[in-house]
Amino acid sequence: LMVMSFVLVAKGKYLGIKLLGVACSAVQSGLGEASMLGLAAKYDTRKALTAWSSGTGFAGVLGYAWKTVFYLQLGLSISTTILLGNIVAFLYCVSYFALLRPSEYRSQADSAASGDTARTTTTPAALEHSTNTDVGADANDMAAEDASLLPAEGRARDIDGTEAVPRDVDRMTVDMTFRQRLSFVLTLWPYMVPLFLVYFSEYAMQAGTWGVIGFPVTDKHARDRFYTYANWCYQGGVFVSRSSGTVFQAGLRLLWAMPVLQSGFLVFFTLDALYQFWWDWGLVVPCFVTGLLGGAVYVNAFTLINKNIRPKHMTEFALTAASLGDSFGIMLSDIAGILIQGCLYRHHGIPGAVYECTCCATLPDSNGSNATYTGAFPLNHTAMSYITNAFFDA
Repeated sequence: LMVMSFVLVAKGKYLGIKLLGVACSAVQSGLGEASMLGLAAKYDTRKALTAWSSGTGFAGVLGYAWKTVFYLQLGLSISTTILLGNIVAFLYCVSYFALLRPSEYRSQADSAASGDTARTTTTPAALEHSTNTDVGADANDMAAEDASLLPAEGRARDIDGTEAVPRDVDRMTVDMTFRQRLSFVLTLWPYMVPLFLVYFSEYAMQAGTWGVIGFPVTDKHARDRFYTYANWCYQGGVFVSRSSGTVFQAGLRLLWAMPVLQSGFLVFFTLDALYQFWWDWGLVVPCFVTGLLGGAVYVNAFTLINKNIRPKHMTEFALTAASLGDSFGIMLSDIAGILIQGCLYRHHGIPGAVYECTCCATLPDSNGSNATYTGAFPLNHTAMSYITNAFFDA
C-alpha cells in the first residue's frame, strides 16, 4: 500500500488517481498504526510505545526535510522526490523481518501452552475465586469475560510481581463476541476522547487556518511559506513530546487538560487569521506548542492504557482499538478545515476555495469591502501536507 500510494501520487495523470494514492497512504498508515500499537503489548510496552511514538513524530520532520532536500535544494521533480520514498518501504521490511527480536511475551505464552508453569504462581485469593465461580483451580483457563471480572489481587502473577501471561491468550480475545468487544471498547472512552479532541483541533488548525496566514495574506507564496514553516515547527514539537514517554507519565486529568488547551489554540488561530491581531513570524511559536500538546496526548494516552487496563492480556486489543479516537478526529477535522478555510478565504477576498462560505457573507475583507470569489480548491496545502505527514508513517 505504501509503494502504491507513492506511485499513484507521483505518476497519476488525473486528480482522481492522485487522490486514490492519498487514500492508499491513509489506509496503510491506519493499518500500520493499529498493528504497531498492538505489537507493542508483546514487548516492554512503555518503551515500545515511546519508540513508536518518537518514530512517527520524527516522520513529520523528516518528511518536510525530504521535500526540502530533494525537491527544493537538489532540484529533482516532485514525482521523483515522492518515488524515492519507496526506499522507506524496503527499510520497513528489513527492520521488521531482520532486526526485530522475537517477542518475550509470545515465548511466555507458548511456554504456558506447553504446560510450563514454573514461573507462574496462583495466589490463595485466585484459588478462592476459582472455587466460588466453579471454573476449576486454574484461573488461566477462564474465558475472556470471566477473566475480566477477576479481582486484581486474585490474578495469577509472575514471580517478579507482574501479572502473568494467561494460557491461550490469543484465543481469549479472538473468541470474544462482537458485543463483548464493543463493550470493552466503550470502556476506553477516557483515553479515546482526548485523542479525538486533540487531533481534531490540530488538524483543523493546519487545514483551515494556517493556510490563510501569510505576510501579506493576499500573496499565495507568502501563505505557502508560512504554512510550510508552521508545519515544520509543529512536527518538531510532536517529535519532542512523543519522545518523552519513558521520562514522564501524565495522569488522566492532565491528559484531558491538554486537548482542551489545544481547542483553545484552534479558536486563537481562527480569530487571528480573521482579525490579524498577531501577524508576524512569531506565530510559529504557538505552532510548536500545538505540536507539543498533540504529541504528549498521543504517547501518554497509550502508555496510560498500558498502565491501567486490566486484565493485562487485553492490553493489545485496547491499544489497537483506542487508535480509532485519533482516526475519527482527523477525519472530521478535514471537513471542518474546508469550512474554516472557505470562510477565511471569503473574509480576505482570496479566490480558490471549493466551499463558498455564507455564514460570513456580510463580513468585510481585509480591504474593507465584501468579497466574492470563484475557483477550485487548492490541493497543494491539504493533499501535499497529508502525503508529507504520512510519508514515513507506518
